[in-house]
Amino acid sequence: MTEEQWRRVSDWPDYEVSSHGRVRRGSHIKSHYFDRKGYPKVKLWNRQVSKGFLIHRLVAIHFIGPIPDGHICRHLDGDKTNGRVGNLAYGTPTQNEADKKLHGTDGTGERHPAAKLTEAQVIEIRSMFKPHSREFGGVVLAKRYGVTQALISAIVCRRIWKHVA
Repeated sequence: MTEEQWRRVSDWPDYEVSSHGRVRRGSHIKSHYFDRKGYPKVKLWNRQVSKGFLIHRLVAIHFIGPIPDGHICRHLDGDKTNGRVGNLAYGTPTQNEADKKLHGTDGTGERHPAAKLTEAQVIEIRSMFKPHSREFGGVVLAKRYGVTQALISAIVCRRIWKHVA
């Protein structure tokens, strides 16, 4: 484990960010909060003005350098709460999406926060569906699984859940 290093935050001279993903003002370590996507943030104050910063971006900017145009800050281990400099790298959004698939954090299928069905249920729906059937039509399956008829149609036509056989 590398020794924690501290660097002054640009434009916020009272604050420092560490290579371990911590922020302090003087000797006081700032507590963080999480944004709606689950990334740790910290609020910095400069007189009457406050601004929230993503901690991993503060670390990257101050220890790796400026973010190149068209690039984003990636978490190499897939853990968005790990803001240590060794876990961060700049890359394209395409590289970040590939990372998410590799780490299983891509939010596809059951992992999507709004998912109403499991992959097993999607397979069942596709195998049972019979157009215009009173027993296995879209309306009946929608009621059975507690979803809309439009969702059943999208599943059967493979507009969604494309990754499921």
